[in-house]
Amino acid sequence: MNYGIGDIIAKLREERKCTQEQLCKGVCSVAELAKIENNQKVPGHFLLDFLFARLGKSADKLEYVLKKDVYLLYELRYRIQTHILHKELDKAEQLLFVYAKQMQKEKTFHVQFIEIQWAQIAWMRRESVENVLLHLSRAIEQTIPQTPQYHGKTMFSAMELKLLLFRWEVCRGTEYERPIQEVREILDYSRKYCTDPEEKVDVYPYAALLLVREMDRGAVNGLISYVVSEAFELLRDRGRLLYLSEILEEYIAVLEYQGETEQSKLLRYEYDTLRWIEEEYHVFFEEYHLFQSMSREFHLDYELIRYERARSEKSQEEIAEEICSRETLSRIERGKNSPNDKTFVKLMERLDRSRERIETELTADTFEIIELKQELKISNQRFQWEQSMQLLNELKERLDLSHVENQQYILAETVKLESKVQKIPSERTIEKLIEILKLSLRCDVEEMFEYRLTEIEINIFMQIAYIYYFCDKEKALEIDEKLFRQFEESAVHLVFHRRSYSLLLDNYICCCEELGNVDKALFWGKEIIKMCVDLGKAGQIGKALSAMASALEQRQEPLYKEFHQKAADMLHLMKMENGYKVVKTYMEQQGIVRK
Repeated sequence: MNYGIGDIIAKLREERKCTQEQLCKGVCSVAELAKIENNQKVPGHFLLDFLFARLGKSADKLEYVLKKDVYLLYELRYRIQTHILHKELDKAEQLLFVYAKQMQKEKTFHVQFIEIQWAQIAWMRRESVENVLLHLSRAIEQTIPQTPQYHGKTMFSAMELKLLLFRWEVCRGTEYERPIQEVREILDYSRKYCTDPEEKVDVYPYAALLLVREMDRGAVNGLISYVVSEAFELLRDRGRLLYLSEILEEYIAVLEYQGETEQSKLLRYEYDTLRWIEEEYHVFFEEYHLFQSMSREFHLDYELIRYERARSEKSQEEIAEEICSRETLSRIERGKNSPNDKTFVKLMERLDRSRERIETELTADTFEIIELKQELKISNQRFQWEQSMQLLNELKERLDLSHVENQQYILAETVKLESKVQKIPSERTIEKLIEILKLSLRCDVEEMFEYRLTEIEINIFMQIAYIYYFCDKEKALEIDEKLFRQFEESAVHLVFHRRSYSLLLDNYICCCEELGNVDKALFWGKEIIKMCVDLGKAGQIGKALSAMASALEQRQEPLYKEFHQKAADMLHLMKMENGYKVVKTYMEQQGIVRK
């Protein structure tokens, strides 16, 4: 991207009104941060994650092109978390030892991660409070000052705040008990400084849960009602599973106290469905309060270079000329060597596919633009077309449209909205989308799949497949399967392409079900729910359950009625109102009622 990541960090820090010393305290020197902000140094990826989190923003909106050794640490983190979430604690322990051996640079963040997981394992095994606190203390001291201040002088990431909340929870009812005021201050801090909802949702519901459980339950006062309802709406808006069933249970209690029996009854069904999902997929969110939801987009540098060179049909000598030796390029393509940042950029430019180590998908000089894109995505998923149009118009005004990726994104989103609102014929919509693809892929449609597609290009192809879903399902399946190969040919775990891959699966499952491929629909339905659960994401579970219900109905299995009900529960819970109405209407037409 033309705007360096340092520019974005500097602007975020100015908006936060904090000093360089406040931002980097405990994680890097002021001199190092100054170089990063001046684009004189590319930060390590774990440091970048941390700086963004301290600024109240989520690095999930960034795309990383990683060296192999760095990527393997991210994948290990995911696998360790997943084992703990499923209470496979022995497996998690084994991988923690592997992680400790593989960590190299940025040891502060790795040591903190390791100690967090040991603390969580000790807690789940019901070990002594002293042992849990020993690991927590080691994790906390890595980045947090001994006497943290919650009124803006000390800056915290969401994970740092969760660490302090978990320490409070562990000490509760013991000789080490800490004052409830600490929870109140963290709640206030998250409300004021976690300006990105993706960061706030990691902290606020946890603090609200601990606070409410300590208050007098004889009467529901205004504070209880406010914090519980705010936490509940935040979890729904961001589609998170961590804390959701616990907060929902508290919210139901509030509604019942207030006499809102109809609403509480509906939410009780949704609570039961959440519990069913947790039991069916054997996850233990209530015991893993330090779980981190993930929605990352990763690529491997050597894969991009190897794939694009093979597509170009140029020799290693031609690509390496005046950049590096042929032998070096050969080792890079095999994942034996990793190019430095400058060499990587030069090689990708030589291959006519400009890429940076750290990208924002859209070329933007402020993080606010990236956040607007995320809000547009959520609005589209909920079929809120008027709001989508407002957000798109704002993005049009603020984006520099001289950049190809920005042009592609705006034009594709405009066509998508036009097709939804103005009902443009399918043929014309597909023609427009192919024209937009040719801004970056100057070849025939069939040849486009030979490239390693960007996320924007993949999403445009998914729009095309979605249109074909209604007029030529076989063609839709053909496109989906070609996109699947883009992901499956990579060594990057599919969870690190979740944003695109799960949407692709959504469409694929529905298409399989419509074509009578019942086994595929059921298999992939389970797979997408498993992926969502393991990542702590709930947004796409309802749609998967709905497709599975239809597949079970084709088999004439009695369970289909229950699955329709559970689909309706999750769609309503996640504010997918259009999908909820469709399922609800169908259930009424078929006479499907709850027992």
